[in-house]
Amino acid sequence: MGRTTGPLSWQQEYSLRWESEYGPNETLYDSFVVPGLTEPGAVIDRVEELAANADVLRIVEAKPGDPQPATYSDRLEAPREVVRCTSPDDVGKAVREHHSAGFDAAGPRWTFAVIEHPDETGRTVNTLSVLFDHLLADAHSMTLFRSRMLSGVNTEERTGHFQEWVRAQRQEFDPTAPNNPARQFWLRTLDGASPYQGINPEVFGEGDGAHLGSIHINTFSSLSLTTLNELARRLKATPFVILLAVATATAAELTGGAPDLVIRSQNSGRTHATMNTLGSMATGMPFRLRHPQLECVDSALQVARAAWSDALRYYHTPWLFIETVSASTGVQDTAEDHPQLILNFFPREISGIGEQHGEDGEVSYQVSENELYVYPIEGGGLLLRLTVNLQHTSLRRAREFLSTFASRLKQLAEAA
Repeated sequence: MGRTTGPLSWQQEYSLRWESEYGPNETLYDSFVVPGLTEPGAVIDRVEELAANADVLRIVEAKPGDPQPATYSDRLEAPREVVRCTSPDDVGKAVREHHSAGFDAAGPRWTFAVIEHPDETGRTVNTLSVLFDHLLADAHSMTLFRSRMLSGVNTEERTGHFQEWVRAQRQEFDPTAPNNPARQFWLRTLDGASPYQGINPEVFGEGDGAHLGSIHINTFSSLSLTTLNELARRLKATPFVILLAVATATAAELTGGAPDLVIRSQNSGRTHATMNTLGSMATGMPFRLRHPQLECVDSALQVARAAWSDALRYYHTPWLFIETVSASTGVQDTAEDHPQLILNFFPREISGIGEQHGEDGEVSYQVSENELYVYPIEGGGLLLRLTVNLQHTSLRRAREFLSTFASRLKQLAEAA
């Protein structure tokens, strides 16, 4: 068995740092029937075929601090098991048991199980259950993995592509190079602000001490993704820019007219050349939005459009790089005082979301920021979800923010 070593990406380094400070990383999981493959061995063969090209699936070790911290095997070593169920009703239990078993952090950071079972017609099928550490995969990777397992086509990727991307990323985003264009861009863009700059406490209030933990609150908007796309065309913006502008105007309104805000967005971290590359590339980017009338949607849209246009060439910047170059200038992190507002927009309709997802609920992990999610619903409408930590956020003010955001988005669509 051959092994080679290589560098880690900025995103992977961030995952290892998170793990050392806060405990295990977030895990991503999925399960689905692999059509056309009636034998478990055929499903395993397809996974191995995929891993032969997608080298991130062959990472067997990651050691922070080493010059070459990632170790790659020349073959798939991820733990796997075959489970046989006699009833379709037993499949869910087998999937839950696989996901809850986890994996050994000292070895490959993912596992899979092939569950052989009859379907509703009595025909034998195989369900593939996978569990990934965030060190190896992000949401986009999970979509790629499922697509390739369903189609059996692996031509979009070639061996070594992920490692090539990591080396190119480390060269492009070298924080020690004083004339690095990306470094100069982000220092100019932030202009002395922390990339973690929290939202004014007047927006979300203070935690009242009566509640502990994190929750998500939800509301629905009747606006469809089609309507949002049409609105973007009329306003010469993108759907994301519109949502960023409305979130900015809402936050400014609830502070009585704050003229200077930093809002972070989450994105895939991918360029055109890496859209089909498996790996953990997701990142975030801060937008500093300044205008004396930010509470006005037209003004917020103006600065959001300009900020987005300016940042497009560095859309794939790793968050840890931005944090590193900002800290090197002595800028203080303000996130501990007041939570940051993060905007997550999903540009495609998501199936399976309905009224049952509109209830408020607890979050199984602690959040340190206030995260606003916008999910387009298949068939029309948007699910608006705000995730907050009640230790530092008022539930009443969080509900007010979400309600105001939904109302102002609707008003903008009607006015246009």
